[in-house]
Amino acid sequence: MTEMEKTIPEHYLVAYLDILGFSQAIIDSEKELKYLTKNSPLISLLENIQHEVQQSNNISEVSSDTHQKTGRKKPVQMLAVSDSIIIICQDIFNIDEIYVEHFYGKINHIIRECMENDFLIRGGVSMGQHLYYDGVTIAGKVYQDAVCLEKKANNPRILIDIKIIKHNEERIKPPNFIQDKKDGQYSLNYFYQSEKDELDDAQIFIKKTLQLLKTKIKKGYSRKKKQHITKIIKKYKWLEKELERNIKSSSTQQDD
Repeated sequence: MTEMEKTIPEHYLVAYLDILGFSQAIIDSEKELKYLTKNSPLISLLENIQHEVQQSNNISEVSSDTHQKTGRKKPVQMLAVSDSIIIICQDIFNIDEIYVEHFYGKINHIIRECMENDFLIRGGVSMGQHLYYDGVTIAGKVYQDAVCLEKKANNPRILIDIKIIKHNEERIKPPNFIQDKKDGQYSLNYFYQSEKDELDDAQIFIKKTLQLLKTKIKKGYSRKKKQHITKIIKKYKWLEKELERNIKSSSTQQDD
């Protein structure tokens, strides 16, 4: 059997992320005559995210060399369309496992980066074959499934396709996903760092994030009560409850 015959057909992980409040921020900036340029804070945010995601392709010299020699595209790619971010991890069963790990890690980084800039993230992650992406155009069922999951999410969470949860290949599952008791949906743990992190460091990270959330909520209440502000505050409050639940869960594990 040749190496070609051993290769598993190409599969993709696709994350479709919606930056909540980004579109309104664009409208507000234009009302203040602060038009978008390369130096605009909103564009800088997207460029910082793009830079962070592209660093995923430098984490394994062996795999990077292999892809360069075969002329293949880099495993982790990103496309930003205004308030939507699409992250693609291609050929997930034939590349170095660390790329898949960093695919989920980068989503968590985007969540934190956006939160620090007054935005929350809602999204979906799906898995499948038959994706067309050339850097400009993207189409395929796996992409559509990720978009549909984002629409189901309602609150600022990243839903995980049940196909990923049920698949017998452990490497493609998020390192730490949680299941909602109300609707049974699986989602990426917003506050997960890494299994390599010490628990104390993770606790510090969680508490810092909680403080950041409370600051954003307080800031939101001090603004004029517009409808879109009220909606955003509701999402922050939901996330605050999730975070407090996460702290209790981590404390219980520490006691055990």
